[in-house]
Amino acid sequence: MRRVDPLISMGNTTTALARSRRAAEVSARIGVRLGAQRVEVHRFVDGSTAELVARWATDGGSAVCAGSSVPLAWFPWSLGNIRPEKYMFVRNAEQLRLAPSDHRTIGDLGMSSVVFIPVTSSPAVPLGAVCAYWSVGRSSWDSGSRETVCSWVLDALSTRR
Repeated sequence: MRRVDPLISMGNTTTALARSRRAAEVSARIGVRLGAQRVEVHRFVDGSTAELVARWATDGGSAVCAGSSVPLAWFPWSLGNIRPEKYMFVRNAEQLRLAPSDHRTIGDLGMSSVVFIPVTSSPAVPLGAVCAYWSVGRSSWDSGSRETVCSWVLDALSTRR
């Protein structure tokens, strides 16, 4: 007999909460896997907005986030129109702003390098993205973890358990 998660069976609000909790757990797992100091999981909403679902940081653990969003055309860092298929690695990311209306930069958080990994379903429908940050500058990123990271995030962002 299949176990039904009561949070998910209660409706859309609790489904979103369960999804956010799974995303918070996944963001921590990604941080450990990549050796990153900060990880954010975003969900794309209505084709025009990127909503922050969860954040993890080595200095603050994982957290469920709600209500924080940016226009998808701006995401990430005014490069929303590039839409990389696999990933985008930025070696010297210190001067990139955190959000369109925020004057703080990635460097203000103590971060130096970042990778943006789009998450898509089949057939290539954009669902969300992962941003992983490192405090120590990196000259490259090993993309060997990309598929694993994407599968974890796909599972976390799905509405079924």
